[in-house]
Amino acid sequence: MRIASLLLMCVIAFAFHWETAFAELSVKADERKIAMVVGNSAYERIGRLENTLNDANGVETSLRGLGFQVTTSINDHADQLFAKIEHFLSEAPKADIVLFYYAGHGAQKDNRNLLLPIDFGAGNELPLDFNALVRRLQGISPNSAKIFIVDACRNLPSDFASEFGFGKNRGLARVSLPSVDQADGATGGYFNIVAFSTAAGETASDGNGNNSPYTKSLIKYLPQKGIEVAELFRLVAADVLISSGGAQRPEFLVQTSRPLYFADVIVTECDRAAVEQENYLGVHGVSFEDVNPAVAVPACEKALKIDPGSSRLMNNLGRAYERAGRLEDALDLYRRGYEAGNVQATNALGVAYIAGCGLGAPRVKEGIELLIEAKARGSRDAEASLTSHDLTDYVSKETLRAVIQFLKDEVYLKGESERTDQISAALSAYQRNHRLAVKGLTIETLYAMNLHNGLPKGFKCH
Repeated sequence: MRIASLLLMCVIAFAFHWETAFAELSVKADERKIAMVVGNSAYERIGRLENTLNDANGVETSLRGLGFQVTTSINDHADQLFAKIEHFLSEAPKADIVLFYYAGHGAQKDNRNLLLPIDFGAGNELPLDFNALVRRLQGISPNSAKIFIVDACRNLPSDFASEFGFGKNRGLARVSLPSVDQADGATGGYFNIVAFSTAAGETASDGNGNNSPYTKSLIKYLPQKGIEVAELFRLVAADVLISSGGAQRPEFLVQTSRPLYFADVIVTECDRAAVEQENYLGVHGVSFEDVNPAVAVPACEKALKIDPGSSRLMNNLGRAYERAGRLEDALDLYRRGYEAGNVQATNALGVAYIAGCGLGAPRVKEGIELLIEAKARGSRDAEASLTSHDLTDYVSKETLRAVIQFLKDEVYLKGESERTDQISAALSAYQRNHRLAVKGLTIETLYAMNLHNGLPKGFKCH
C-alpha cells in the first residue's frame, strides 16, 4: 500500500522490495537429485511420536514435486533402515544433489548424534550415527551438493536415556561440517548444509497440529520455486522462531561456494509486468507506479491459475490489483502470500492494515506486528519503516504528552522536567535499555510504549 499524504511520503518509506536477488539459477534440467526420507513413530520402548509420519510424508511429497528420486523409510526396524541407507549411499556418487531427512527420536552421546530406529533397545540394535553418515557421504560423493535435515531433538524419558548411556544431555550435539578438499573446489564449486530443528543441546516440539513446527515451515518453503537453498533454511528458521515465540531456534551450518536452487523458475508475463524490482528471477523488476494494471492483472491471474502455490505470483497479483484500485482483492492476495511465508506480502499486508486499505478501518496494532514479523524474516523495508524515521514532528500534541508521561512513569524523566534535550535523552535511554533503535520517536518505539494508536494520520490507499 502507498501513502498519499505528501508529508508522510517524506517521512515514512514503505516499500515492498526483497533485499536479495540472484541473477543465475544453478539447477539444470538434467541434474539428478536423490533423497532419503526417514520417519520413525511407532517406537517399541519409548512413547509414540504423533507427527513424524506426517512430517516424513509431507517432505517426501515436496521433494518428489521438485524432481527428487526418494528412498523412504517409515517405521523400519534397524536392519531394514540400515539396508535402505546402504542403497541410498550407493546411489549418491551418481547424483548432483543428495538430501537426507530424518524425523524421529534422537539423542547425543560423546558428542555424537544418534538417530534411533523404532526397535532400538529391544536387543542389540544400534542407533544411526548421524555424524558418521555425514562424513561417509562426503567421502563417497565429494562433488555433489549435500543437504542433511534432522528434526529429531525430542527429549528422551530419563530412564530410557540413562539406560542407554545418554546421560543428562538434552537434544543433539553440534556438528562440524567436513573440511573442503580439492575435489570440492573444482569448477562446479561445493555446497553442504546440515540443518537442525533447534539449537544444539535443546529439545524441539513434536507439534500440536499435524506436523512439527520445523517441518511445517520446511514444507511451506520447499515447493516455492526460486528460493536459493541456503536462503530457504534461513526462512524456515525465522518462521519457526516466530511461530514458537522464540522458544525454538533452528540452526543450520552452510559450507558453499555457489548458489543452489532445487528447481528453475519460469519467468512469466506476470513477472515482467508486476514483479518487485529486487527479486530472485534475475530480471529487471517493475516499480509500483509503473505497474500497468491493464496488462498485469490478466497476466498475473493467468500465471497464478497455472501455479496456484506461488507466493511470488500472489504478491505480483496483489500489486496489480492494488494499482487498479481493487483494494479488497489486493488485500486477499497479500494475505495469501503472507500465509505462504512471502516476505514482501507480509510487509505489504502490514502497511495495508496500518492504512486500513480494503478494511474499512485501520488495524494499526496488527499492521505493526506484521511489519515486525517481516523484519524478523529479513525485510529491510519493514526494518526501515519501523526504525528509521523520527515522527516527533508529525505526531499529535496528545501523543507527545503521552510519551512524556510514559517516560516519567518508567523513571527515565524525573520531576517536572520537560526540556526537549532532556526528553530526547530519556527517550534514547529507554530505547537502549529495551534494545530499540535510537532514532527518535519511531513506529517501533511507539509500539513498545503501547502508544501505536498515536501514529500520524494520513495513510491512504489508491
